[in-house]
Formats: sequence, C-alpha cells, structure tokens
Amino acid sequence: MALRDGSTSVEELRGLSHPQQGRMFADLPSDFLEWLISVGQVREADDGDVFVEPNSPAEEMSVILTGSIRLRFAMRGYPLTIIPFTAGAVTGLLPYSRMTTIA
Repeated sequence: MALRDGSTSVEELRGLSHPQQGRMFADLPSDFLEWLISVGQVREADDGDVFVEPNSPAEEMSVILTGSIRLRFAMRGYPLTIIPFTAGAVTGLLPYSRMTTIA
C-alpha cells in the first residue's frame, strides 16, 4: 500500500512477503530502507499498461508493492506470459546483476 503522497514506508517494505522470495526487507537496517525509499519512485499502472518496453536498457530495480505484473512477449505472433510477478517480488536490475536489457 503506497502512502497518499505516492511514497511508501519502511514498515511497508519490512512487511512485504513473497511466496518464493520471502521477506527480503525484514532484516535490513532502517537507514538503508529510508535511502531506498528516497531514491525510488512509486509507479502505478492499470491492467494492460506497459510497465517497460522489450529490449529497453535495464536501468532500475522494481519492487512490486501491491498487485502484480506479467512479463509478456510475442513469439511467432502469439502473446506469451513468461513470468507473473506478484506483491513482494523484486525484479529488474538487481545489485551485482549482469543484466543489460529487458527481455
């Protein structure tokens, strides 16, 4: 849940839980989480909105606060959903990642 000003809180990040990734922010220091919030931005999207274009440079890490996003692309003209990311998931350009473009 984002705050009314479009930000999030340290408590919200600590409370995020993902079935496969667990509670990634639960034990991180408050000053790190405050820094992450200060350099991040909350982006909202409606169903069907494009979050990132295929083959664009990988330049940011994404934390799914609520809802979900789907990684989709077309193969031989047919739309495929590769990976659904749900609340609590962390994706995109991660620390120490060699990723250069979005699939």
